Amino acid sequence: MIIEYVDGNLIAFLQNWNKTGNKRIYSAHGCNCFAAMGSGYAPQLARAFPLVKFADDQYHGTFEDDRARALHMLGTVCGVEISRNLTIFNAYTQYRPGPDLRLPQLAKAFQDINDRIECCAEMDNRESTLLIPKIGAGVAGGNWEEISKVIDDNTPNIGVIVFEYTPQPRQGISV
Repeated sequence: MIIEYVDGNLIAFLQNWNKTGNKRIYSAHGCNCFAAMGSGYAPQLARAFPLVKFADDQYHGTFEDDRARALHMLGTVCGVEISRNLTIFNAYTQYRPGPDLRLPQLAKAFQDINDRIECCAEMDNRESTLLIPKIGAGVAGGNWEEISKVIDDNTPNIGVIVFEYTPQPRQGISV
């Protein structure tokens, strides 16, 4: 369940957490079923954590063809353990790149994330939190009010913190 909104750069936070954190942190972002991390949040995350892109490519390759991806990949998640304290989930919430968010698959992915985090928290006996950007509300074309309700409904056992980030416009040099 969404417990807080934070104004800040999630990727920078995760990079710093990976070096110093002692609490178990999870993060998730929306992916398409074509291993295309070319726009929005995904390419920035892939540059900061290359294992996330590697896992996406490997997972994509386990499906025989586009039909298999549509039937069996959409709505799933692929967890990438970055360190003992940080796991990032690739959540397959859209079939094609671009504006193609699928709310039922978002729900399925977040149910799986909820179950995985709950299970790991019990085994680790450590407090865990899920940190996310506004998944599906950017390039994927979804409505955040609908998306946040789906996330709330499917994460009843974990605290979710949403990072809202607005990059500052670059200042041009005038001559």
